[in-house]
Amino acid sequence: MGPEWADRIRWLQDNQFLAHVDLQDLDLGLIEPNSSERQHLEVHHNLTTGLDGINQRLGSDPERNRRIVEAILDLGEHCPTVVFAGSVEHAQTLAVLLTASGRKARPIWGELARSARANAIADFREGEIDVLTNYGVLHEGFDAPETQAVVIARLVSSDGLFVQMLGRGMRGPKNKGTDRCTLVTTGERLPDRFDQNGRLDVNRYEYLWSATA
Repeated sequence: MGPEWADRIRWLQDNQFLAHVDLQDLDLGLIEPNSSERQHLEVHHNLTTGLDGINQRLGSDPERNRRIVEAILDLGEHCPTVVFAGSVEHAQTLAVLLTASGRKARPIWGELARSARANAIADFREGEIDVLTNYGVLHEGFDAPETQAVVIARLVSSDGLFVQMLGRGMRGPKNKGTDRCTLVTTGERLPDRFDQNGRLDVNRYEYLWSATA
Protein backbone atom coordinates (compact mmCIF):
# COMPACT_ATOMS: atom_id res chain seq x y z
CA MET A 1 0.00 0.00 0.00
CA GLY A 2 1.57 3.28 -1.09
CA PRO A 3 0.68 6.98 -1.16
CA GLU A 4 -1.63 6.42 -4.13
CA TRP A 5 -4.05 4.90 -1.63
CA ALA A 6 -4.31 8.14 0.34
CA ASP A 7 -7.55 9.37 -1.20
CA ARG A 8 -9.17 5.95 -0.86
CA ILE A 9 -8.16 5.64 2.80
CA ARG A 10 -9.42 9.14 3.58
CA TRP A 11 -12.73 8.34 1.90
CA LEU A 12 -13.06 5.15 3.97
CA GLN A 13 -12.22 7.11 7.13
CA ASP A 14 -14.57 9.99 6.34
CA ASN A 15 -17.36 7.52 5.61
CA GLN A 16 -16.72 5.59 8.84
CA PHE A 17 -15.55 2.34 7.30
CA LEU A 18 -12.09 2.94 8.81
CA ALA A 19 -11.17 4.75 12.01
CA HIS A 20 -9.24 8.01 12.03
CA VAL A 21 -5.81 7.58 13.63
CA ASP A 22 -4.26 9.78 16.33
CA LEU A 23 -0.47 9.28 16.50
CA GLN A 24 1.55 9.45 19.71
CA ASP A 25 5.27 8.93 19.07
CA LEU A 26 7.39 8.47 22.21
CA ASP A 27 10.53 9.27 20.15
CA LEU A 28 12.84 7.16 22.29
CA GLY A 29 15.92 7.97 20.26
CA LEU A 30 18.81 6.36 18.41
CA ILE A 31 19.58 2.69 19.02
CA GLU A 32 23.18 1.59 18.49
CA PRO A 33 23.41 -2.17 17.82
CA ASN A 34 26.15 -4.01 19.68
CA SER A 35 28.67 -6.14 17.78
CA SER A 36 26.65 -9.37 17.86
CA GLU A 37 23.48 -7.54 16.81
CA ARG A 38 25.32 -5.97 13.89
CA GLN A 39 26.57 -9.37 12.77
CA HIS A 40 23.05 -10.75 13.00
CA LEU A 41 21.70 -7.88 10.92
CA GLU A 42 24.31 -8.56 8.25
CA VAL A 43 23.46 -12.27 8.07
CA HIS A 44 19.69 -11.76 8.00
CA HIS A 45 19.32 -9.27 5.19
CA ASN A 46 15.54 -9.23 5.32
CA LEU A 47 15.84 -7.65 8.81
CA THR A 48 12.88 -9.60 10.22
CA THR A 49 15.01 -12.10 12.11
CA GLY A 50 17.90 -9.65 12.26
CA LEU A 51 15.98 -7.40 14.64
CA ASP A 52 15.13 -10.13 17.15
CA GLY A 53 18.19 -9.57 19.33
CA ILE A 54 17.74 -5.80 19.41
CA ASN A 55 14.06 -6.16 20.28
CA GLN A 56 14.98 -8.58 23.07
CA ARG A 57 17.42 -6.05 24.50
CA LEU A 58 15.03 -3.13 24.21
CA GLY A 59 12.33 -5.17 25.92
CA SER A 60 14.52 -5.64 29.00
CA ASP A 61 15.12 -1.89 29.50
CA PRO A 62 13.23 -0.84 32.66
CA GLU A 63 13.11 2.86 31.76
CA ARG A 64 11.81 2.14 28.28
CA ASN A 65 9.13 -0.17 29.72
CA ARG A 66 8.18 2.51 32.23
CA ARG A 67 7.61 4.98 29.38
CA ILE A 68 5.54 2.45 27.44
CA VAL A 69 3.40 1.59 30.46
CA GLU A 70 2.85 5.27 31.25
CA ALA A 71 1.71 5.89 27.68
CA ILE A 72 -0.78 3.02 27.96
CA LEU A 73 -2.07 4.23 31.31
CA ASP A 74 -2.50 7.72 29.86
CA LEU A 75 -4.94 6.28 27.33
CA GLY A 76 -7.40 6.01 30.20
CA GLU A 77 -9.33 3.17 31.78
CA HIS A 78 -11.49 0.89 29.68
CA CYS A 79 -9.55 1.68 26.51
CA PRO A 80 -9.23 -1.65 24.65
CA THR A 81 -5.55 -1.72 23.67
CA VAL A 82 -3.43 -4.17 21.67
CA VAL A 83 0.32 -4.04 22.33
CA PHE A 84 2.91 -5.48 19.93
CA ALA A 85 5.89 -6.39 22.10
CA GLY A 86 9.44 -7.22 21.03
CA SER A 87 9.61 -10.72 22.51
CA VAL A 88 7.62 -13.20 24.59
CA GLU A 89 9.39 -11.95 27.72
CA HIS A 90 8.59 -8.37 26.80
CA ALA A 91 4.89 -9.15 26.38
CA GLN A 92 4.89 -10.86 29.77
CA THR A 93 6.79 -8.02 31.46
CA LEU A 94 4.46 -5.34 30.14
CA ALA A 95 1.41 -7.32 31.27
CA VAL A 96 2.86 -7.66 34.78
CA LEU A 97 3.70 -3.95 34.98
CA LEU A 98 0.28 -2.92 33.72
CA THR A 99 -1.49 -5.25 36.14
CA ALA A 100 0.58 -3.85 39.01
CA SER A 101 -0.53 -0.39 37.90
CA GLY A 102 -4.19 -1.36 38.12
CA ARG A 103 -4.85 -2.11 34.46
CA LYS A 104 -6.43 -5.42 33.44
CA ALA A 105 -3.81 -6.91 31.10
CA ARG A 106 -2.84 -10.33 29.82
CA PRO A 107 0.04 -11.54 27.61
CA ILE A 108 -0.28 -13.95 24.71
CA TRP A 109 2.30 -15.39 22.32
CA GLY A 110 2.56 -17.97 19.57
CA GLU A 111 3.64 -20.92 21.71
CA LEU A 112 0.98 -20.31 24.36
CA ALA A 113 -1.65 -23.06 24.44
CA ARG A 114 -4.37 -22.38 21.90
CA SER A 115 -7.09 -22.54 24.55
CA ALA A 116 -5.29 -19.96 26.69
CA ARG A 117 -4.90 -17.62 23.70
CA ALA A 118 -8.56 -18.06 22.79
CA ASN A 119 -9.67 -17.33 26.36
CA ALA A 120 -7.56 -14.18 26.56
CA ILE A 121 -8.86 -12.89 23.22
CA ALA A 122 -12.45 -13.67 24.23
CA ASP A 123 -12.00 -11.82 27.53
CA PHE A 124 -10.55 -8.85 25.62
CA ARG A 125 -13.49 -8.76 23.22
CA GLU A 126 -15.95 -8.96 26.10
CA GLY A 127 -14.24 -6.19 28.08
CA GLU A 128 -13.01 -8.43 30.89
CA ILE A 129 -9.45 -7.25 30.21
CA ASP A 130 -8.36 -3.88 28.82
CA VAL A 131 -4.95 -4.67 27.33
CA LEU A 132 -3.59 -7.59 25.32
CA THR A 133 0.19 -7.62 25.18
CA ASN A 134 1.33 -9.98 22.47
CA TYR A 135 4.26 -11.28 20.52
CA GLY A 136 3.88 -12.90 17.11
CA VAL A 137 0.13 -13.46 17.33
CA LEU A 138 -2.20 -10.58 16.60
CA HIS A 139 -0.78 -8.79 13.54
CA GLU A 140 -3.24 -10.66 11.30
CA GLY A 141 -6.31 -12.86 11.62
CA PHE A 142 -7.43 -11.09 14.79
CA ASP A 143 -10.89 -9.58 15.02
CA ALA A 144 -11.69 -7.21 17.88
CA PRO A 145 -13.48 -4.29 16.19
CA GLU A 146 -13.77 -2.18 19.33
CA THR A 147 -9.99 -1.90 19.79
CA GLN A 148 -9.33 1.77 20.52
CA ALA A 149 -5.51 1.83 20.69
CA VAL A 150 -2.54 0.03 19.15
CA VAL A 151 0.91 0.20 20.74
CA ILE A 152 3.88 -0.82 18.57
CA ALA A 153 6.56 -1.31 21.23
CA ARG A 154 9.21 -2.87 18.99
CA LEU A 155 11.31 -2.20 15.94
CA VAL A 156 9.42 -3.31 12.83
CA SER A 157 11.15 -4.68 9.76
CA SER A 158 8.63 -3.84 7.07
CA ASP A 159 6.06 -1.19 6.37
CA GLY A 160 3.61 -3.94 5.42
CA LEU A 161 3.86 -5.44 8.90
CA PHE A 162 3.51 -1.98 10.42
CA VAL A 163 0.24 -1.42 8.58
CA GLN A 164 -1.02 -4.89 9.54
CA MET A 165 -0.40 -4.04 13.19
CA LEU A 166 -2.09 -0.65 12.92
CA GLY A 167 -4.99 -2.30 11.12
CA ARG A 168 -5.96 -4.11 14.34
CA GLY A 169 -7.42 -0.80 15.51
CA MET A 170 -8.70 0.71 12.28
CA ARG A 171 -12.16 -0.83 12.04
CA GLY A 172 -14.57 2.09 11.69
CA PRO A 173 -18.14 2.44 13.04
CA LYS A 174 -19.67 0.92 9.89
CA ASN A 175 -17.48 -2.14 10.50
CA LYS A 176 -18.59 -2.38 14.13
CA GLY A 177 -15.46 -0.49 15.19
CA THR A 178 -14.61 2.94 16.54
CA ASP A 179 -14.48 6.44 15.08
CA ARG A 180 -10.88 7.02 16.21
CA CYS A 181 -7.89 4.85 17.09
CA THR A 182 -4.76 5.93 18.95
CA LEU A 183 -1.45 4.64 17.61
CA VAL A 184 1.46 4.74 20.08
CA THR A 185 4.91 4.14 18.62
CA THR A 186 8.20 4.04 20.51
CA GLY A 187 9.99 5.78 17.65
CA GLU A 188 13.50 4.37 18.02
CA ARG A 189 15.97 5.04 15.19
CA LEU A 190 18.43 2.44 13.95
CA PRO A 191 21.49 3.88 12.12
CA ASP A 192 21.93 3.03 8.43
CA ARG A 193 18.67 1.11 8.28
CA PHE A 194 15.16 1.80 7.03
CA ASP A 195 14.78 5.42 5.86
CA GLN A 196 17.49 8.08 5.65
CA ASN A 197 17.05 8.93 9.35
CA GLY A 198 17.35 5.32 10.44
CA ARG A 199 13.65 4.88 11.04
CA LEU A 200 11.08 2.71 9.35
CA ASP A 201 9.73 4.83 6.52
CA VAL A 202 6.22 5.20 7.87
CA ASN A 203 6.00 8.73 6.49
CA ARG A 204 4.39 7.22 3.39
CA TYR A 205 1.44 6.36 5.67
CA GLU A 206 1.18 9.79 7.26
CA TYR A 207 -2.22 10.24 5.66
CA LEU A 208 -3.51 7.49 7.96
CA TRP A 209 -3.24 9.84 10.91
CA SER A 210 -3.06 13.31 9.38
CA ALA A 211 -6.70 13.56 8.34
CA THR A 212 -9.05 14.97 10.96
CA ALA A 213 -12.68 14.07 11.35
